[in-house]
Amino acid sequence: CEELLNSLKGPCYLSSLKLHGDLAALPQFVVSLRGLKELCLSSTKLTTGVLEALSNLSYLQYLKLVAHDLDKFIVRDQAFCRLLRLSLELQCPTFPTIEEGALPFLVTLQLLCKDLHGLSDLKIEYLKHLKEVTLDPRVTPTTRRTWEKAAREHPNRPKVLLLKSVDAAQSEIADYTIASEPTECAIQESSIPALLNQGLVASSSVMSKQSTSVLSNMGLSEVSSALT
Repeated sequence: CEELLNSLKGPCYLSSLKLHGDLAALPQFVVSLRGLKELCLSSTKLTTGVLEALSNLSYLQYLKLVAHDLDKFIVRDQAFCRLLRLSLELQCPTFPTIEEGALPFLVTLQLLCKDLHGLSDLKIEYLKHLKEVTLDPRVTPTTRRTWEKAAREHPNRPKVLLLKSVDAAQSEIADYTIASEPTECAIQESSIPALLNQGLVASSSVMSKQSTSVLSNMGLSEVSSALT
């Protein structure tokens, strides 16, 4: 299945993509998707190579990673330069290191790991536009208080929330895509062009989805216009 993914070549026009399976590397066709706005990867382990390749997807606005654990990874300055929303759903608290200047427009951060301990060296003060942090409801009271304190010390004073249920996590991508949250939708549609004009190249319009039945039928991956 992985060989089939790697054999796919452009042009391929997708705005949303969801992949399931053990990926040793990010398929080349994914790297070539310049119009990709929403991506979900679900794997037992996500390697440093996959994570570094993701940081080159400069048009991404929403990224969700579901895994047992992540390899050691540093999110470098100006990486994920258009990302608005990041969701990390992990069994082990192996979170990336975020450098100052990375994720410059991130609005929402989800850390869904019941064993999250404190801040896990995540420096949210570097996330200048952060508005909301969502934690796994099973985190300890001490960890929750630590995040609430960090939020109070952040210039934006982002909200710290507990995810209501596992079902909410599973439907979260669909909620984002169909704009079930008016406040965040407004940020995407009106604020991001203004933010990008402050020094980044304006994002191109959403590209139309190409037929990809070979992917949706193979079991490893699923492609949809709205990730579900």
